[in-house]
Amino acid sequence: NVPFLPAVDSFAAANTIPSGTKENHLYTKSKVTYGSEVSEIRQHMLNDAQTSGGLLISLNEKYADKLLNALNRKGVKQPRIIGKVTDKASAVISVI
Repeated sequence: NVPFLPAVDSFAAANTIPSGTKENHLYTKSKVTYGSEVSEIRQHMLNDAQTSGGLLISLNEKYADKLLNALNRKGVKQPRIIGKVTDKASAVISVI
């Protein structure tokens, strides 16, 4: 449920993936498991080195709707829930 800018898929598929993104992907491999439906291109996109940070917020899920409503009121475009915290498994992050 992670949003991407338009045409990012086509740029990534054209092998225009920055070396920093590839390095991020290698670094996180021991901490992240990907479902079989998550392509390597999408994995690289999720490890993009070009973001400016501050993109994720973690909070108790009982406050999620309240936060989404507040973000919408402040003009944040398409805020969404992209995951949830669960008991620790074999990897810290699981992408499905």
